[in-house]
Amino acid sequence: HDIGKEGFYIGHSYYYGYDKGGCGSLLPHTIENISVYNNRVTNTGWDGMQVSCAVSGTRIHHNTIDNYGTKNDINQRDGIVIGGGTNALCYNNFVTNGKGTGIICFGLGNSTLYNNIIVNPGVKGMLCDERGESAGQGYRFVNNTIINPPQEGISILTATLPKNVCLNNIIVKPNGDAYLAI
Repeated sequence: HDIGKEGFYIGHSYYYGYDKGGCGSLLPHTIENISVYNNRVTNTGWDGMQVSCAVSGTRIHHNTIDNYGTKNDINQRDGIVIGGGTNALCYNNFVTNGKGTGIICFGLGNSTLYNNIIVNPGVKGMLCDERGESAGQGYRFVNNTIINPPQEGISILTATLPKNVCLNNIIVKPNGDAYLAI
């Protein structure tokens, strides 16, 4: 609680590699079979929680994230970030009162987000998009509740993932033009 940057920063942000001082492209290690659960993250300057390079067996669940992204840095202000190189089950999380999106997903394109409650996000309730090569069939958004998003409740921005699913979600009082953007 009460920290200037991320609450949790698990894994490396650059799954597809990065250049470090002319050494060529460096690839980070991957993580398998990780569970991030039963945590309370309050008053973070940047993202509440980020999990990246977690290629399989990833579970993010039963976390409470409140008052995230207080510095309002456009690239560091989301509640839960499912980062590059990640396939995850993200469920039963309670995300409230942030400057950015409640849950954002840049993973490999095979994540399922269900039974999450997001209240008063600063931008969108949930967002997924393609970053790098998407190896999955699509994202699945099922049984989520999103209350008071200033923009879309759920935004799915994928052109190459064939089977995105958005089913049985409740979106209450979106202030944007749409409940769902695809």
